Amino acid sequence: MKHWLYPANPKIYDIVSAFTRADETPWPMSSKVELDDFIYIYGGQPYKQVLFKCKVIDIGLPPEAVIEKAEKYIKVSGKTPDKPFMMLKTVYEFEMNSSSPVSFHMMKQNGLKGSIMGPRCLENNLELLKYIRSMEE
Repeated sequence: MKHWLYPANPKIYDIVSAFTRADETPWPMSSKVELDDFIYIYGGQPYKQVLFKCKVIDIGLPPEAVIEKAEKYIKVSGKTPDKPFMMLKTVYEFEMNSSSPVSFHMMKQNGLKGSIMGPRCLENNLELLKYIRSMEE
């Protein structure tokens, strides 16, 4: 089991609605995620913080199998992703506020290196993983 940090752009996708209104949320796979891994969803501007912790409950789903469920949260029309999807179940919601302990600023002070442009396996940054996990308690 691994832990991943995945960025999400709220200008393109209604992240909050997608992860709070549905029991399961389809998300494009952009890394070597496996069943039972955990995904931390980092919301970009205006949130600039980790918003949700999700468990991977299915992988390798073809886009056409999940697009109907996902498209109601898409804010910008475009082409359908051609990569497989995973199905995520939200297991924890972080409080959303400007002084969040899982904000970009606080994560930079606790092991985050660089910007969050793509998925990261947090087992490659144990300081940051330990810090984020401590904020769930």
